[in-house]
Amino acid sequence: MWPYAAAGRAQTDLLQDDRIHPNALGVKAIVADLGPAVERLIVKE
Repeated sequence: MWPYAAAGRAQTDLLQDDRIHPNALGVKAIVADLGPAVERLIVKE
């Protein structure tokens, strides 16, 4: 859930959209919006 909190209100629509689509699509949308910094964190995990 932390990526949503880090993004703030900009992610409100994605959070709501994630309830409809598979979680993987929501994660990809977050990565695309926040940029490569978050993508590196996800890849390292």
